[in-house]
Amino acid sequence: MADTPLTDEQQGMIAEIYEHFASQRDGGMTIDGLKQLNQLTCGKEFPFEDLNQFNQAIGGLMPLAGGVMSAFDLAVAYKISCMQSPMQVHKDYAILAPTGRLKPCAYMSDSNVMAIMMVKEIFDAFAKNGVMDTEGAKEHWEITRGEKWPFQSLQAMKAARLLNFLKLEGGNLSLDDMLALYQTSGKGWDLVKDYKLLKEKYKIPGKVELA
Repeated sequence: MADTPLTDEQQGMIAEIYEHFASQRDGGMTIDGLKQLNQLTCGKEFPFEDLNQFNQAIGGLMPLAGGVMSAFDLAVAYKISCMQSPMQVHKDYAILAPTGRLKPCAYMSDSNVMAIMMVKEIFDAFAKNGVMDTEGAKEHWEITRGEKWPFQSLQAMKAARLLNFLKLEGGNLSLDDMLALYQTSGKGWDLVKDYKLLKEKYKIPGKVELA
């Protein structure tokens, strides 16, 4: 993965993200722009005090010319993040696009943006503090499948259903985990069915229009 170049689509999305968060006055993306991007896409406190500290954490690979991040630097950071989470660029873009912060889906296929938006709506409805615990997963399961949650915990679900790709950090489902679940097939995770059901009867905003 380390040697896999970013696709044209990913580079285009990164260019849009950079354009929004870069400062013309400072000639690039400052630590404030990076913190804002992180807050909007992750919802967590940014753990670095300055760009140099962040750069050291990712191996010092960003040139940081003039002490600010260039579009190239942001692409380097995203490439590293994609080693851990291949959908990271797509996920951030899908979160930012519907807020009006980016041009509408200029570089990403509509179906990908819509799918990630749908998963995020479903995840947010059952998550607390950015994660879905066992109770949230149980509620999601019982509403969407109409059957009793058959597991003792999320770890038990992972083991029973051979879902080895789930990270389950802290024993909870993250948005990345939920995206991965809905990308599986033959295991009962039907995004369109679940989205339509939850939009019609339960608690998601239903921003995505489906045929």
